[in-house]
Amino acid sequence: MLRLTLVRHASTAWNEQGRYEGWTDTPLSEQGVAQATELGRRLEGEWFDHIITSDLHRCWDTAEIAYPAADIIPDPSWREMNFGAWEGLTFEECSERDGSRFRGWISHPAACTPPGGEAFGDFSLRIDGAMKALPAQGSALVVTHSGTIRVILARLLDLGFRKARRFAISACGITQLELHPDGTQIVSLNVTR
Repeated sequence: MLRLTLVRHASTAWNEQGRYEGWTDTPLSEQGVAQATELGRRLEGEWFDHIITSDLHRCWDTAEIAYPAADIIPDPSWREMNFGAWEGLTFEECSERDGSRFRGWISHPAACTPPGGEAFGDFSLRIDGAMKALPAQGSALVVTHSGTIRVILARLLDLGFRKARRFAISACGITQLELHPDGTQIVSLNVTR
């Protein structure tokens, strides 16, 4: 069995402004640094055989602040979806700029791709590959992104991504799973205290 702990990275200025980040490598905000420090306190005493992060700084820095002495493995497979031309824009700005396309993506992400971005099918396959690359036993902490965590939950719960979007995935929210050969158990979902 693998005990998998998924954590969304700490906050950035773009998160706080409601902007799509995707592959844009934004740093943690002051609030984010405080959240990552608190994450370290909340996970104090937890042992992980592996600590893996998306290779973007907001994930890497969150893990490094929470576990300063750990060997952290950055892996681009764990990145958020690439939102292309929508990166840096708010929901309202995307809607104004690309109205019907953006509404189509909101309604059916698998049927519509952000301009210059990543197709949802490619994003999902990338996350499936990252999950398959995890060890089968032990414990792993993965610091990643909200969309990535939602894709994992959608797969494990046999939900469509539209339904999985309803899950709150907060900055430094902790989701713990036990991956058994015959199935998955969700131990906790988006714990923030």
